[in-house]
Amino acid sequence: MNFSKLFTISIILYPLFSLYSGGISSLTIADIVFLPLFGLGLLRNQKNKENYYHNQWVIYVIYFIFYSLTIILYDGQYSYAFKNIRFLVYIASIAFLIPNFFEKYYGINFFRNVCRAASIFGIIQAIGIYVFHFYISGTIRFLTVVRDDLENYGSNYTSGVLRVRSFFGEPAHLAAYLALGLIICLFEDYPENKKIFSRTHDCILITLAMIFSVSSTAYYLLVLIWGIFFINYMKIHKIPKAVFIRNFVVVFIIVLGLYFFTGTDLFKTFYNRNFSERADSYNGRMSGYGIFNFESRNLLYTIFGNGFVDSKNYGYYHFLPSIPLFYWRMGVLGLVMFAFVIIVSMLKCETLCQKTVLLILTILGIGTQAYASYTLMLYMSFILCVDNKSKLRCNV
Repeated sequence: MNFSKLFTISIILYPLFSLYSGGISSLTIADIVFLPLFGLGLLRNQKNKENYYHNQWVIYVIYFIFYSLTIILYDGQYSYAFKNIRFLVYIASIAFLIPNFFEKYYGINFFRNVCRAASIFGIIQAIGIYVFHFYISGTIRFLTVVRDDLENYGSNYTSGVLRVRSFFGEPAHLAAYLALGLIICLFEDYPENKKIFSRTHDCILITLAMIFSVSSTAYYLLVLIWGIFFINYMKIHKIPKAVFIRNFVVVFIIVLGLYFFTGTDLFKTFYNRNFSERADSYNGRMSGYGIFNFESRNLLYTIFGNGFVDSKNYGYYHFLPSIPLFYWRMGVLGLVMFAFVIIVSMLKCETLCQKTVLLILTILGIGTQAYASYTLMLYMSFILCVDNKSKLRCNV
């Protein structure tokens, strides 16, 4: 197996193995596998005569290096240095390695297989939870998980509390991963290698797994992705009025089905997480935007940020999605710099698949920490990747 394929696999599997401790400080197994590949990729870039870079990401990497050195040395945040390094590896991979080593079609086929396996196992978990009242853990038993609660998650079953996670740490993480797979299946133009599972089969499996996750993130993403698909489909095929009427009938039947669905424990779990007073879903996380009105910050920290130190240390205890998290860590300047990179990347997108991937990543960034995690690297991989058949690269 060549380096490009190994690099591609490591990025696709990174979210799954980030659950497991590498036994060295805060390193995960995903870190231990990826960091050597990252270093080797930089060395290979130096030897290659022709490399592809993306200027906006290169600029951001340079900015983040200077920011990290300043905040660590000025504020003495040495204990948080590895958090800076981990994020630097993510964005440096986007800037320098993914455009040269992430193989498009090989990555798509491998990623579809992982999404398919995660979806099937997620559906099996759902059957176990809602039919047999039994939780089947998706963690690998002989590996040490980073979070102890993952091992004990299914020990005490309470109807309506346990939710589908498949191989991931949270239902929202499963939703973010499968959403990318759904986008690729619906919008990416790639050759079919297997007849057992077609695009249609994969789309159905992924959609069902996302529904059973009872994640508000999953539901929002499903509406957006399928909405974009149907709007585009009608536009391309110039759907006549008769088909519109037929589609209306189908939607009416679906809505009627949802009416009966609302009486189930599955719906009650979704409702309580989104609309109850203690909502902890995508909607509930919006309270983190109150950080913009947080008074315990001087002008210097407002502009340049507090670094990677936890906001709880300063008395702010709400969950911080990506945007308020960037504001807290890197201030107004850092938030503006990152927004510039994302906007430029959006303007350079050419295909509907690329645009949809960035749109969904942006939605995730609003309500989750997708921009500050491996999700950023994974999503950008399928925008900046190498076409291993024609060796063409997009210009994002």
